[in-house]
Amino acid sequence: MDVQIDVKSGVPIYMQLVDRIKQMVASGKLQSGQQLPTM
Repeated sequence: MDVQIDVKSGVPIYMQLVDRIKQMVASGKLQSGQQLPTM
């Protein structure tokens, strides 16, 4: 499970993380009770 963050993006890092986590939950890549990836 790889999370890509673009520090040069105009989107704040915390919002990028929220979006990626939502995408992983919606796609089934992140299951209930599973640990979040380390950064």
